Amino acid sequence: MKGILTVDQQMAVLTKIWGGDREGFVFLPWIDGKANDKKSRRAGYHEGPAFEWPVDRDKIKAWLTSHPGDDVYFAPCIFEDKRRIEQAAAPERALWADLDEVNPNEYGVDDIMRPTIAWESSPGRFQGIWLVDRPRIGLSWPGDINHRLTMALGADQSGWDTTQLLRVPGRLNFKFEYKAANAGKSVQGELLWDTGRRFTCDEFDGLPEVGVVDLGGQDVDLMDASVIEQVDRHAVWGSVRLKMPKVIREYMAVRTGRQADDIGKDVAEGRSGIQWQIMNELAVAGCNVAEIVAVIRPTVWNTFRERRDELKRLKIGAAKAIAKSKAADAADDADTGDALEEVGPDKPELMWLATAMAVGMRRPRWLVHNVWSDGGCGFIAGDPKSYKSWTALDLAVTVATGGNFLNDPGMYALGGARPFLYLQEEDSEIVVRDRLEMIVEGKCPELHWHGRVSREVDGAVYWSPADGNIPLGFHVRAGFVASDVGWQQWLADMVVEGQFAGVIVDTLGTTAGDVDTDRAQDLMTKILRPMRQISHDTGAAICVVHHNRKGSGTNGERGGSRMLGSVALHAWVDDAMYLHSREVKAGGVTHLRVERESKAAVEHRFTLEVPRMGVNVRNGVRTVWSPVVGLWDTHGETITGDLDGRAPTPSRGTTRIAGASIAVKVKANGGHRRPVSVATLVEVLSKSRAEVIRQCDGGVANGILSGDAEKGYMVVGG
Repeated sequence: MKGILTVDQQMAVLTKIWGGDREGFVFLPWIDGKANDKKSRRAGYHEGPAFEWPVDRDKIKAWLTSHPGDDVYFAPCIFEDKRRIEQAAAPERALWADLDEVNPNEYGVDDIMRPTIAWESSPGRFQGIWLVDRPRIGLSWPGDINHRLTMALGADQSGWDTTQLLRVPGRLNFKFEYKAANAGKSVQGELLWDTGRRFTCDEFDGLPEVGVVDLGGQDVDLMDASVIEQVDRHAVWGSVRLKMPKVIREYMAVRTGRQADDIGKDVAEGRSGIQWQIMNELAVAGCNVAEIVAVIRPTVWNTFRERRDELKRLKIGAAKAIAKSKAADAADDADTGDALEEVGPDKPELMWLATAMAVGMRRPRWLVHNVWSDGGCGFIAGDPKSYKSWTALDLAVTVATGGNFLNDPGMYALGGARPFLYLQEEDSEIVVRDRLEMIVEGKCPELHWHGRVSREVDGAVYWSPADGNIPLGFHVRAGFVASDVGWQQWLADMVVEGQFAGVIVDTLGTTAGDVDTDRAQDLMTKILRPMRQISHDTGAAICVVHHNRKGSGTNGERGGSRMLGSVALHAWVDDAMYLHSREVKAGGVTHLRVERESKAAVEHRFTLEVPRMGVNVRNGVRTVWSPVVGLWDTHGETITGDLDGRAPTPSRGTTRIAGASIAVKVKANGGHRRPVSVATLVEVLSKSRAEVIRQCDGGVANGILSGDAEKGYMVVGG
């Protein structure tokens, strides 16, 4: 029998494949023949019912008859359950292959490569069945005969698995690609023969072995969606990202199908080629099947999305990539000679002083004069409330605007305005925004993103737009982990792409990940050395904000000796600033002492006074970031901790006057327009009614608030 088949003839061929004497369940899925593109074909796929074989023979015949205009498929394997899954497969009596362009006519009658049954599914494309003399469990398992036969034939390498579907022989083919080439008409499939010989399993013993992927005892086909979902794809990507070629990282950054299509036009085999390339690189990096599938499945490069066999196809592709990687490793191991001498890594050659001194080297240059060297690594560290983050942000804005650090003309940015990157993992974005508002208003109001308001001599008020943008990139609570190789590579990429002159990481404690900052070896290996390498490779300065140890500074210690984990940290430093909170003066001005250490210059010390920032509730005056740098007279003084553990005294500073704090809450709740009730303040402050009244009455006594407990309270002067 050959050629175009009637439904009865199709049934006869299927009976030969399944076996008239066997029992189980068989499947004949179908795709709507009217589908005219890949998306509609995927949407038009129907698994259909599980037919009991051979009881439902008439139902199967009726099923084939009722789908004359559709693509109908069948599973060569019989199943012992109403699910088409590998676990339910009955012992198999057939081998199969989706031959694609491999023509079975090229094999002789006695050749084991010649199928028992062969058919042309579409012009120039073939499929085949090899019947064996007796059923056997696992013929289609990974690495077994069906797998090896497919690979030896050069057939579709994803077509050997247990749940594989083939076209019913002798039926019309409605795939849109063929209809487009045939004036919109379907093409005819034809049976080539169904009278080939049967085989014994041992006849296939000579087929080449196929590398089987070790999944820790779990076969690829047994891996279901729940296994994939348990994989943290972000953690996997982070662990291998540093090993990925740049082009793969660029592919993984693509988010839209349109972008993927545009990129795929320039790559062999389009999206499929890129998907295979990504799988291969993940395999080379050491990922297993589950990890590869978990990483690539949600991306735009998943060409099997929305297909019923999506997971199966991805698993097979991942397994193939791993097998290829292992085969390449084995080939490398085999391609070795019998060496007579072991040669270790090359040692550096001896260099004489005269030779070394004859080589010209660029001396360190300042990024910010007398503050931070160009490409230098180090810390801004200090006691609690010593304005560490403020100082770091001032440094970033100074470089990004080409201005003066801490408003001091002797500490100026060199080379004009240069982009800078700020990474903050401790404080919230609203806190960072508020600080930037204050700093930019104080340092360079002409660059404030909302513009600026000015008052002329005649009293007229004008608004002017910003003179330009500040090239400051910042990521707040983005999850940056300084010890993670994936994030390290991300940082290196960002520095190169943004051409950043420097990076601030705020703080070390919140970005260290699982690294104990008190363990010098881990700290140096996992954070400091990689950061140094990023600086070396990109030329960017790296400044890390860090805390001092509690209780430090009472014995006159230098700033670098007071940091948490200081043994490794201090050795890593090119430049550093150590801030010591000394006292709060009258009016709320904080007086600090700053040590600047640098390998590029001698030690530099100065004082810093920072006024209390915000709006004065009594007169409405707004105070912004306006630090004042002064001389540090160290005569007779040692460096001590924040207030030496002592509370403020009238001579050393003072607290805010009674009612000032609660006045801010009153105004925030509309108290500049109408009285705010005690009940509202109790809810906002989570304090007792008596405590709220006591604080408000203190504000009334000091002329900040007006009103009483019955009428409510308002801010004096609005």
